[in-house]
Amino acid sequence: MSHILYQKTTQFIVITLLLLSFCSEDALSLNSSQITTIAGTGVANFSGDSGPAISAQLNFPRDIFVDEDEDIYLVDSSNSRLRRIDFSSSKIFTIAGTGVPGFTGDSGPAASAKLFLPSSLFLKGETLYFTDSMNHRLRKIDADDIVTTIAGNGEDASAGDGGLATLAKMRFPYGVCLDGSGNIYVADRNSHAVRKIDAGGTITTVAGTGNSGYSGDGGLATEANLSRPSGLAIDSSGNLYIADSLNHRIRKINTTGIITTVAGVGTAGFSGDGGPAASAKLNFPYAVACDNQGNIYIADTYNSRVRKILFGNNVITTIAGTGTAGFSGDGGLATLAQLNAPLGLFVDANKKNIYIADSSNHRIRKIAGLGASVYAMEKTSPQSGADTVLINQEIIITFGEFMDTTTVTYSCSPDSGGWTVSWNAACSQAAYSHNPFAELTSYTFSITSGKTGSGLEIVPGVLNFTTAGVSPIILGTTPSNLATGVGLAQDVIILFSEPMDTATAAYSCSPDPDSWTVSWNAACSQVTYSHSNNFDPAAYYTFEITQAKDSLGNVLADSATPNPFSFTPLSSFPTVLSLSPAPGTANVSLSETITVPFLEPMDTSTVTYSCSPDPGGWTVSWNAANTEAAYLHNNFQEDNSYIFKITGGQDTLGSPLTNSPYTTTFSTATLPFMPKYLSAQEISTTQIDLAWEDMAFDESGFKLEKKMGDSGTYIQIALLDADTETYADTDVVSDTTYYYRIRAYNGAGDSNYSNEAVVITPPSDTMVVTPSDVCGEPGDAVTISILLSGGSSDIKSFQFTLNYDTSTLTPADARPTSLTLNHFAFGANEPDTESGQLIVGWARSLPDTNTGSIDGRIPAGSIGSIIDLIFEVTACDTCTPVCDTYTACDTCPVYDTCTPCTPCMEGETSPIFLSDLIDDIEGAYTPFGVFTFRYRHDGDVDLDGVITPEDALLAFQISLEIITSTSQQRGHADRNNDGKVTPADAMIIFEEYLLGP
Repeated sequence: MSHILYQKTTQFIVITLLLLSFCSEDALSLNSSQITTIAGTGVANFSGDSGPAISAQLNFPRDIFVDEDEDIYLVDSSNSRLRRIDFSSSKIFTIAGTGVPGFTGDSGPAASAKLFLPSSLFLKGETLYFTDSMNHRLRKIDADDIVTTIAGNGEDASAGDGGLATLAKMRFPYGVCLDGSGNIYVADRNSHAVRKIDAGGTITTVAGTGNSGYSGDGGLATEANLSRPSGLAIDSSGNLYIADSLNHRIRKINTTGIITTVAGVGTAGFSGDGGPAASAKLNFPYAVACDNQGNIYIADTYNSRVRKILFGNNVITTIAGTGTAGFSGDGGLATLAQLNAPLGLFVDANKKNIYIADSSNHRIRKIAGLGASVYAMEKTSPQSGADTVLINQEIIITFGEFMDTTTVTYSCSPDSGGWTVSWNAACSQAAYSHNPFAELTSYTFSITSGKTGSGLEIVPGVLNFTTAGVSPIILGTTPSNLATGVGLAQDVIILFSEPMDTATAAYSCSPDPDSWTVSWNAACSQVTYSHSNNFDPAAYYTFEITQAKDSLGNVLADSATPNPFSFTPLSSFPTVLSLSPAPGTANVSLSETITVPFLEPMDTSTVTYSCSPDPGGWTVSWNAANTEAAYLHNNFQEDNSYIFKITGGQDTLGSPLTNSPYTTTFSTATLPFMPKYLSAQEISTTQIDLAWEDMAFDESGFKLEKKMGDSGTYIQIALLDADTETYADTDVVSDTTYYYRIRAYNGAGDSNYSNEAVVITPPSDTMVVTPSDVCGEPGDAVTISILLSGGSSDIKSFQFTLNYDTSTLTPADARPTSLTLNHFAFGANEPDTESGQLIVGWARSLPDTNTGSIDGRIPAGSIGSIIDLIFEVTACDTCTPVCDTYTACDTCPVYDTCTPCTPCMEGETSPIFLSDLIDDIEGAYTPFGVFTFRYRHDGDVDLDGVITPEDALLAFQISLEIITSTSQQRGHADRNNDGKVTPADAMIIFEEYLLGP
């Protein structure tokens, strides 16, 4: 747990020239972040009351609080006590608890009360608030040292919101803090909530749902999930911070009740220093604190560190602890000290001291801040007093806070000039670059003024150092020492630490390829040794700078870079592995890319090539490793021979291609013959079948194209395999004209297009015939109008069949809208009063075709679709209905003797679709025909007086579409003897037809 102390602030200035003259930067840096122990011996026990705090024994101290007199209050948790360290005497005293765990003492002296594992405390005025965690209570000690309970009834449960806090239930309350209005906030740890007790003593929940988990960022805190919240803190703006321990995060509730995460990614671990706090890893943070500049401090407990989030940029850093649990470092920098599971923090916001409950070390420790000012030089590189500073070395200053970089000023004496400044992302560290210092010279670098990001003036700082009389060294070599696979033409390059006297430099190489040339860069700090003779692949080379001086006469010194250094060349020269197309390849595509893989990475700018004859338009692309080249070009010519060569080049190490040129000879393909005789046949409103003749023998496939209407644009609809000669296009709609064309292709390209095929899909309209019922005498003329339902009369031909008479009527007009039946008669063997049916078939006319009339089926090669239309024509003479229903005569073998049945054309009609009765008949087609039950006793379909296999065949041919059954004295048509003729009887009759007599 941790807090911020609000008190009157005394402003003062500590800028004294005399101080700066006597205090080195090291002293300032050390004191501003020095760590010491102020209480505890490190042994877990209880002792030392009334004696020096440094000699007292503590037992897992969990929290501390410092008042404005610098008296320190601490929770000696496992001793079940609260203790105080007097600032003036540094002596320690018990102020609450007998040391025996339990609960007693309310309304009596705090020192006589029993506590049980207290966790946190907070001082407001003269009242000390603390969480008596294992008693599940929040208690307070007033100015008279009387202890009372102010929240919790002692039960380990969560209840009571909206009522008196003393009647509420809590579960291991942990952190506690107060805001400026006197509201008390307590972390109800095992209830996964933060609760608030107002001035009237009413308790409510301000964060957490009661469920352990992580959720809710960006929404109301009362709807968010927490997991074991521990420490609490409130900043000067009224924002509440929560150490959400088991979520490994620090969370913030603003003054409108919205919760967010300010630190931690939710995964236990350590990472992120120098970056955004929200991206860092924490490990069970137990405490959080704020200072009056807006900085946030975290007890990163299981990382054994104290971390700080800088105000303004939210960058997180470690300010105490190495990350290794233990005890060390007193008297030194806090960042070099070891902590062991720190549980509590307190920041003396005005004096910048930080107090740590170093729990598992059983100590209270302090990081001194030396007042409210910020010192310019928290850390420097080089350190003050250094006497071996390099002449080009940057000056790096680490500040104690996030800085307003525009306000920071500096100086250097003597001034080398050429200064540039670069700041880190946190604006807490500046790097000062410059022209080279003089050798063996003393310098004073000063930060003369500046302000922090929160507006505090910094205390100036001074850094004194001396440059070295530096002998030059070798910084690097190419090739490096013991390198293998060195290019056979590789230059040897030496980089020195400073400009050299080039006339003094000498070298040797063994074995010596000879024919060396030497070149220096403009700064005379790098030399390149080139050789016109290649290294020997079988040799082992040693190269040495045998003598050299810098421009000031300093002799080359030994360095970390070896001199002499050795290397081994490549065992072979680079080669071309293959060429594609391979030599002798035939039928190469006209757009074929030539690919060339190499044994080693190549210097792409050196590789040359040629092609004869030359198609031109060459472009070259290399893979990422520069080990394969792809050569693109304008298309080759059909049926031609080509010679392609790689004529030269070097690898990236300078070794030349051996055995060049590398050559491949190939010939290109011939275009395929175009396909012929393309035809298109409409199958339905949703399918068109296409066929053509494949005239080629060397095609790779076919490209089929289609367009809609005369003004449409051809698009490719299919890429078909070689030898294909048919295709079904199902991507069509009704009543639409389609054009098709096709061509073959292979590696040489595309053939010419075939002929164009044209087809129109049938309309989806149906035919409308009026009148639908015709009544007349045999021989009467009957006029029938026939139109499509859409109003079109695009009819090519008709065929009419009346009953089973063979008369066929074809209109004179090829595209009529109506016709007159000049012949009207029933079958010769049927009475004149018999009803009949007229069957109409039609086909749509097509462009440039004269397909013949429809004759009862779709003729082979016909283009069009067929619609069957059935309507009834009734002959009317003297027939009068005698009966309304028909009763089956099961005692009469023939119609003539059936009684009481009399001839009657009236009655119900029961159509039976035999497609419902037969799921699948191979090879069936739909004829224009009708099967009517009329005097066809026992299945005599052809009315020849006997039932033969011809009756079954005729029934199959004419009955696939529809059976109409008229209940007019049907004799033995009631096959199932249920007293009436129904579709069930028709099924039985049909099955008999199929079986035969």
